[in-house]
Amino acid sequence: MYDRIQIVSILGSVLIMGLVVELVRRRRLRVEYSILWLLAGACLTALSIFRDGLERFGHLVGVAYAPAAIFLAALVFGVLLSIHLTTVITKLADQNVKLAQRIALLESRLDETAPIDTSGD
Repeated sequence: MYDRIQIVSILGSVLIMGLVVELVRRRRLRVEYSILWLLAGACLTALSIFRDGLERFGHLVGVAYAPAAIFLAALVFGVLLSIHLTTVITKLADQNVKLAQRIALLESRLDETAPIDTSGD
């Protein structure tokens, strides 16, 4: 029914999705990021189960060797994920700069309002 490589790829895809669910459960991965990984795992599982779907996908994107289409899809997924994470990092860096500026302003105000110690100790 299934080739050995299909069984291995199905198990690998399901294990990856299980790992993602476990990371979300332990609060090590946010739900918004897990959706991307679960979607990728589901696509890999579907392509592993329905081998003719992989052939069709390869033909659709113009790849002569259909399994190479998986690498193409993984490359596109990796690029999109990198772009998304880069935008998240940029947003967090901007927030850190704003927070550092606000802390500096608050410390400055605190220094201005602190009583002056004239006892000489």
